[in-house]
Amino acid sequence: MTAGINTSLKSKAFQHLMEHAHEGVLCYKADGKIVYVNPALLKVVGYKRNDLIEKQITKILFEKDKDIWKFAVEKLKPGKSIILSLKLKTKNNTEHWFEANITNKLNEKSVAAYVINFKDVHLTRQNATKEADTSKLLEVITQNVQDGIFVGMLGEQFIFANDAFLKISGYNSVEELQKVQPRDLYVNDKIRLEILTMMSQGKVVKNMEVAFYRKDKSIAWTRLTIGFLNAPGRENQYIGTVQDISEQRKSEQIIRENQQLLSSI
Repeated sequence: MTAGINTSLKSKAFQHLMEHAHEGVLCYKADGKIVYVNPALLKVVGYKRNDLIEKQITKILFEKDKDIWKFAVEKLKPGKSIILSLKLKTKNNTEHWFEANITNKLNEKSVAAYVINFKDVHLTRQNATKEADTSKLLEVITQNVQDGIFVGMLGEQFIFANDAFLKISGYNSVEELQKVQPRDLYVNDKIRLEILTMMSQGKVVKNMEVAFYRKDKSIAWTRLTIGFLNAPGRENQYIGTVQDISEQRKSEQIIRENQQLLSSI
């Protein structure tokens, strides 16, 4: 703590409270100089207290965030608060995400500083970024593979289908496909029941040749792999892939017919 800090911020009660707070706390004066930073924040950003006291608040901000910070704080009226999501610059020059709750207490003589509570949201932001990246990657993958991919809810409807599955089944969109019961696509209901039995036993049906009705009621022969999703909350959902083997089946049928013709001569 420094001589420039006000009495209330130097009090034993304040020090005890802030020194043992789980969230980061920082105070800085109107001239931008830091007058207090608690251990919780120091631990995360990697600085020692003497590294920051009497230094400008911009020391822990990245260049691209300084203007945003300045604009937000300059507009902040006395007694008011604003919340910003931003990255602080650690001692190792790495980024760490925080949610900063900035309160203007310059007009309070006992404080006369901006008081900032820093909530550590780094893992949340990282996970959100990873999930978004994974979602985008899966979307790119599923929309650019030749195999049809679909996800459905047992006894209800399709949840997802990629472009290849829509092309095989003849539907224009997932919304249009969702108007159809998955069971109604099977040409042979006995095959459907056989597949459900195997799935209910925890098995994954692999490469089974199954005939499906297209939207126009023509028949598409496919090689089907399907099983329940093994994920919490998704016990009644299944995921499957299909390969369109209609042309292959036609070719095999022609070969069989030619062989039968030759054998009859």
